[in-house]
Amino acid sequence: MLGERVHPNTGRLMGYVACEVRSGTAYVADAEELADLVWAAPDQLTDYILYGFAPIVQDYLTVTLQ
Repeated sequence: MLGERVHPNTGRLMGYVACEVRSGTAYVADAEELADLVWAAPDQLTDYILYGFAPIVQDYLTVTLQ
């Protein structure tokens, strides 16, 4: 668990988790909690994250994607 925050646009409590798929296929298991799942290259992330990342997520990505 990277951390939590109240999303600045939706007001919902968001939990941020880093994970790695080791086998199988990733899918949305609960459509009420998650609208979609996309695998994206680092240079495509801003196409999906319109309002920027939570600071804890940005820090993680900066280190991990180097």
